[in-house]
Amino acid sequence: NFACGFGSEIPGDYYISDATTAKFGEYPWTTLVLNLKNQYQCVGSLIHPEVVLTTAHCINDSENYIARVGQWNTTGNTEPLAHQNMRVKSIVKHPKFVFDNLIHNAALLFLENPFKLDRNVNTACLADSSTVPYTQLRKSKCTATGWGSDVPKGVYRRAMKKIEFSLISNPLCQNEFRKTRLGKWFQLHQTFLCAFGKNGRDLCYGDGGGPLVCEISRQPLRYLQVGITSWGLGCANNLPSVFTKVTSIKHWIDQEMSARNLDTSYYTPM
Repeated sequence: NFACGFGSEIPGDYYISDATTAKFGEYPWTTLVLNLKNQYQCVGSLIHPEVVLTTAHCINDSENYIARVGQWNTTGNTEPLAHQNMRVKSIVKHPKFVFDNLIHNAALLFLENPFKLDRNVNTACLADSSTVPYTQLRKSKCTATGWGSDVPKGVYRRAMKKIEFSLISNPLCQNEFRKTRLGKWFQLHQTFLCAFGKNGRDLCYGDGGGPLVCEISRQPLRYLQVGITSWGLGCANNLPSVFTKVTSIKHWIDQEMSARNLDTSYYTPM
Protein backbone atom coordinates (compact mmCIF):
# COMPACT_ATOMS: atom_id res chain seq x y z
CA ASN A 1 0.00 0.00 0.00
CA PHE A 2 2.11 2.77 -1.38
CA ALA A 3 2.01 6.52 -0.71
CA CYS A 4 4.76 9.09 -1.18
CA GLY A 5 6.11 11.29 1.60
CA PHE A 6 5.68 8.96 4.58
CA GLY A 7 8.57 7.90 6.77
CA SER A 8 8.61 4.83 9.01
CA GLU A 9 9.39 4.20 12.63
CA ILE A 10 11.67 1.20 12.53
CA PRO A 11 12.94 -0.12 15.87
CA GLY A 12 16.55 -1.19 16.11
CA ASP A 13 19.65 -1.01 18.28
CA TYR A 14 21.07 2.06 16.56
CA TYR A 15 22.11 5.06 18.61
CA ILE A 16 20.80 8.61 18.03
CA SER A 17 23.45 11.03 19.22
CA ASP A 18 21.62 14.35 19.08
CA ALA A 19 18.69 16.33 17.70
CA THR A 20 20.37 16.75 14.31
CA THR A 21 20.57 13.00 13.68
CA ALA A 22 17.67 11.47 11.75
CA LYS A 23 16.13 8.21 12.89
CA PHE A 24 16.43 5.12 10.71
CA GLY A 25 13.61 5.19 8.13
CA GLU A 26 12.44 8.69 9.10
CA TYR A 27 13.23 10.24 5.67
CA PRO A 28 13.30 7.15 3.44
CA TRP A 29 13.57 9.04 0.12
CA THR A 30 16.97 10.54 1.03
CA THR A 31 19.47 9.05 -1.44
CA LEU A 32 23.26 8.86 -1.51
CA VAL A 33 24.82 9.59 -4.90
CA LEU A 34 28.17 7.77 -5.15
CA ASN A 35 30.79 7.42 -7.86
CA LEU A 36 31.90 3.97 -9.00
CA LYS A 37 34.60 3.93 -6.31
CA ASN A 38 31.78 4.20 -3.74
CA GLN A 39 32.85 7.74 -2.86
CA TYR A 40 30.14 10.10 -1.65
CA GLN A 41 29.34 12.78 -4.25
CA CYS A 42 26.10 14.38 -3.12
CA VAL A 43 22.58 13.75 -1.88
CA GLY A 44 19.36 13.19 -3.83
CA SER A 45 15.75 12.20 -3.32
CA LEU A 46 13.97 9.15 -4.69
CA ILE A 47 10.89 10.35 -6.64
CA HIS A 48 10.13 7.07 -8.47
CA PRO A 49 11.58 3.54 -7.94
CA GLU A 50 13.98 4.25 -10.81
CA VAL A 51 14.47 8.04 -10.67
CA VAL A 52 16.51 10.25 -8.32
CA LEU A 53 16.22 14.05 -8.18
CA THR A 54 19.40 15.97 -7.30
CA THR A 55 21.29 19.14 -8.24
CA ALA A 56 22.97 19.60 -11.60
CA HIS A 57 26.07 21.22 -10.10
CA CYS A 58 27.30 18.08 -8.36
CA ILE A 59 26.81 15.78 -11.37
CA ASN A 60 29.49 15.48 -14.04
CA ASP A 61 28.05 14.31 -17.38
CA SER A 62 31.07 12.19 -18.18
CA GLU A 63 31.10 10.29 -14.85
CA ASN A 64 29.21 7.18 -13.85
CA TYR A 65 27.22 7.06 -10.64
CA ILE A 66 25.51 4.71 -8.21
CA ALA A 67 22.39 5.65 -6.25
CA ARG A 68 22.00 4.15 -2.78
CA VAL A 69 18.70 4.17 -0.88
CA GLY A 70 17.70 2.87 2.53
CA GLN A 71 21.03 3.87 4.06
CA TRP A 72 21.21 5.61 7.41
CA ASN A 73 24.75 5.18 8.74
CA THR A 74 27.30 5.17 5.92
CA THR A 75 29.88 3.27 7.99
CA GLY A 76 27.83 0.90 10.11
CA ASN A 77 26.13 -2.39 9.40
CA THR A 78 23.80 -2.28 12.40
CA GLU A 79 20.83 -1.17 10.31
CA PRO A 80 17.61 -3.15 10.78
CA LEU A 81 16.94 -3.27 7.01
CA ALA A 82 19.50 -3.42 4.20
CA HIS A 83 20.26 -0.56 1.84
CA GLN A 84 20.03 -0.98 -1.95
CA ASN A 85 22.43 0.14 -4.70
CA MET A 86 21.63 0.80 -8.37
CA ARG A 87 23.71 2.02 -11.30
CA VAL A 88 22.63 5.27 -12.96
CA LYS A 89 21.74 4.64 -16.61
CA SER A 90 21.31 8.23 -17.80
CA ILE A 91 21.52 11.81 -16.49
CA VAL A 92 19.29 14.70 -17.56
CA LYS A 93 20.16 18.18 -16.34
CA HIS A 94 17.64 21.01 -16.43
CA PRO A 95 17.99 22.66 -19.89
CA LYS A 96 18.14 26.14 -18.31
CA PHE A 97 20.76 25.25 -15.68
CA VAL A 98 23.47 27.94 -15.40
CA PHE A 99 26.59 26.88 -13.50
CA ASP A 100 27.72 30.45 -12.72
CA ASN A 101 24.67 31.38 -10.65
CA LEU A 102 23.06 27.92 -10.13
CA ILE A 103 19.70 28.91 -11.64
CA HIS A 104 17.55 25.80 -12.35
CA ASN A 105 20.07 23.70 -10.42
CA ALA A 106 18.40 20.32 -10.91
CA ALA A 107 19.14 16.95 -12.50
CA LEU A 108 17.32 13.65 -12.86
CA LEU A 109 19.19 10.35 -12.54
CA PHE A 110 17.46 7.48 -14.35
CA LEU A 111 18.48 4.09 -12.98
CA GLU A 112 19.20 0.77 -14.71
CA ASN A 113 16.54 -1.04 -12.67
CA PRO A 114 13.94 0.00 -10.09
CA PHE A 115 14.54 -0.05 -6.37
CA LYS A 116 12.22 -2.16 -4.25
CA LEU A 117 10.13 0.11 -2.02
CA ASP A 118 10.26 -0.90 1.63
CA ARG A 119 9.84 0.64 5.06
CA ASN A 120 13.27 2.27 4.71
CA VAL A 121 12.86 3.10 0.99
CA ASN A 122 10.04 5.37 -0.17
CA THR A 123 9.52 8.16 -2.68
CA ALA A 124 9.21 11.85 -1.86
CA CYS A 125 6.05 13.81 -2.71
CA LEU A 126 6.90 16.79 -4.91
CA ALA A 127 5.38 20.23 -4.39
CA ASP A 128 3.31 21.58 -7.25
CA SER A 129 2.46 25.27 -7.65
CA SER A 130 -1.23 24.42 -7.88
CA THR A 131 -1.30 22.64 -4.51
CA VAL A 132 0.99 24.59 -2.16
CA PRO A 133 0.62 28.18 -1.08
CA TYR A 134 4.04 29.17 0.30
CA THR A 135 2.38 31.29 2.99
CA GLN A 136 0.97 28.05 4.42
CA LEU A 137 4.37 26.34 4.29
CA ARG A 138 5.97 29.17 6.26
CA LYS A 139 4.07 27.93 9.29
CA SER A 140 5.01 24.33 8.62
CA LYS A 141 7.92 22.31 10.04
CA CYS A 142 10.56 21.87 7.35
CA THR A 143 13.63 19.62 7.40
CA ALA A 144 16.63 19.05 5.14
CA THR A 145 18.62 15.79 5.18
CA GLY A 146 22.07 14.71 4.07
CA TRP A 147 25.46 13.43 5.21
CA GLY A 148 27.50 16.60 4.69
CA SER A 149 29.92 18.14 7.16
CA ASP A 150 28.88 20.39 10.03
CA VAL A 151 31.59 22.98 9.35
CA PRO A 152 33.60 23.98 6.26
CA LYS A 153 36.46 21.50 5.68
CA GLY A 154 34.88 19.24 8.32
CA VAL A 155 34.38 15.50 7.98
CA TYR A 156 31.17 14.15 6.47
CA ARG A 157 28.60 12.79 8.89
CA ARG A 158 28.26 9.03 9.30
CA ALA A 159 24.60 8.93 10.27
CA MET A 160 22.05 10.88 8.24
CA LYS A 161 21.59 14.37 9.60
CA LYS A 162 18.41 16.39 9.70
CA ILE A 163 18.37 20.16 10.04
CA GLU A 164 15.12 21.99 10.79
CA PHE A 165 14.39 25.06 8.69
CA SER A 166 11.91 27.92 8.54
CA LEU A 167 11.06 29.19 5.06
CA ILE A 168 11.46 32.92 4.42
CA SER A 169 10.18 35.11 1.61
CA ASN A 170 12.43 35.83 -1.38
CA PRO A 171 12.50 39.65 -0.77
CA LEU A 172 13.69 39.07 2.81
CA CYS A 173 16.25 36.54 1.59
CA GLN A 174 17.54 38.92 -1.09
CA ASN A 175 17.99 41.66 1.54
CA GLU A 176 19.98 39.31 3.77
CA PHE A 177 22.38 38.50 0.91
CA ARG A 178 22.70 42.16 -0.10
CA LYS A 179 24.44 42.76 3.25
CA THR A 180 27.16 40.26 2.25
CA ARG A 181 29.94 40.25 -0.34
CA LEU A 182 27.26 39.63 -2.99
CA GLY A 183 26.57 43.35 -2.73
CA LYS A 184 23.60 45.67 -2.68
CA TRP A 185 22.54 44.95 -6.27
CA PHE A 186 22.27 41.19 -5.76
CA GLN A 187 19.14 39.77 -7.42
CA LEU A 188 17.70 36.53 -6.07
CA HIS A 189 16.20 34.58 -8.96
CA GLN A 190 12.56 33.58 -8.50
CA THR A 191 13.42 29.89 -9.01
CA PHE A 192 15.19 29.89 -5.61
CA LEU A 193 13.66 29.20 -2.22
CA CYS A 194 15.31 30.36 1.00
CA ALA A 195 15.16 29.12 4.58
CA PHE A 196 16.88 29.79 7.89
CA GLY A 197 18.26 26.87 9.90
CA LYS A 198 16.74 26.69 13.37
CA ASN A 199 18.94 27.25 16.45
CA GLY A 200 21.79 28.51 14.25
CA ARG A 201 22.20 25.10 12.61
CA ASP A 202 22.82 24.79 8.89
CA LEU A 203 23.67 22.54 5.99
CA CYS A 204 27.25 22.54 4.75
CA TYR A 205 29.59 20.97 2.21
CA GLY A 206 28.37 17.60 0.96
CA ASP A 207 24.67 18.30 1.50
CA GLY A 208 24.06 19.56 -2.07
CA GLY A 209 21.24 17.87 -3.97
CA GLY A 210 19.43 16.80 -0.82
CA PRO A 211 15.72 17.32 -0.22
CA LEU A 212 14.10 20.08 1.82
CA VAL A 213 10.72 18.72 2.92
CA CYS A 214 7.85 20.35 4.83
CA GLU A 215 5.05 18.65 6.73
CA ILE A 216 1.79 18.54 4.79
CA SER A 217 -0.88 20.31 6.83
CA ARG A 218 -3.56 18.06 8.27
CA GLN A 219 -1.53 14.97 7.29
CA PRO A 220 0.75 14.24 10.23
CA LEU A 221 4.12 12.68 9.48
CA ARG A 222 3.68 13.19 5.74
CA TYR A 223 6.17 15.41 3.95
CA LEU A 224 6.29 17.37 0.71
CA GLN A 225 9.60 18.14 -1.00
CA VAL A 226 9.69 21.89 -1.64
CA GLY A 227 13.41 22.41 -2.30
CA ILE A 228 16.70 20.86 -3.42
CA THR A 229 19.76 21.98 -1.43
CA SER A 230 21.68 24.25 -3.79
CA TRP A 231 23.96 26.90 -2.25
CA GLY A 232 24.83 29.18 0.66
CA LEU A 233 27.60 31.55 1.72
CA GLY A 234 29.67 29.52 4.15
CA CYS A 235 27.88 27.44 6.78
CA ALA A 236 26.01 28.36 9.96
CA ASN A 237 26.85 32.05 9.78
CA ASN A 238 23.32 33.39 10.26
CA LEU A 239 22.57 33.57 6.54
CA PRO A 240 19.78 31.72 4.74
CA SER A 241 20.38 28.48 2.87
CA VAL A 242 19.24 28.54 -0.74
CA PHE A 243 17.33 25.75 -2.45
CA THR A 244 16.10 25.10 -5.97
CA LYS A 245 12.35 25.67 -5.73
CA VAL A 246 10.66 22.38 -6.67
CA THR A 247 7.52 24.12 -8.00
CA SER A 248 9.68 25.97 -10.56
CA ILE A 249 11.03 22.73 -12.07
CA LYS A 250 8.04 20.42 -11.52
CA HIS A 251 6.72 20.86 -15.10
CA TRP A 252 10.14 19.86 -16.48
CA ILE A 253 10.23 16.78 -14.21
CA ASP A 254 6.73 15.75 -15.38
CA GLN A 255 7.80 16.14 -19.03
CA GLU A 256 10.94 14.03 -18.62
CA MET A 257 8.95 11.33 -16.81
CA SER A 258 6.18 11.11 -19.38
CA ALA A 259 8.75 11.05 -22.21
CA ARG A 260 9.94 7.76 -20.66
CA ASN A 261 6.45 6.45 -19.76
CA LEU A 262 7.27 6.66 -16.06
CA ASP A 263 4.42 6.97 -13.58
CA THR A 264 4.23 10.42 -11.94
CA SER A 265 1.82 9.17 -9.26
CA TYR A 266 4.89 7.98 -7.30
CA TYR A 267 5.59 11.61 -6.30
CA THR A 268 2.04 13.00 -6.38
CA PRO A 269 0.38 13.34 -2.96
CA MET A 270 -3.26 12.27 -3.15
